[in-house]
Amino acid sequence: MRHPFGAGGNTWDAAQAVAFLTGPRSCWISGATLSADGGLLTVSAAMHLGE
Repeated sequence: MRHPFGAGGNTWDAAQAVAFLTGPRSCWISGATLSADGGLLTVSAAMHLGE
């Protein structure tokens, strides 16, 4: 499967997501799922739907 961003993420990328979720800028996020996968979930879903 081709990666939407051309390459996978690394620990720094995951740490940025954690820093955002634990910081003040995420105060209005509750009960949400943050997919920090570089778009793989979206591409995978589109493939299963035949798009």
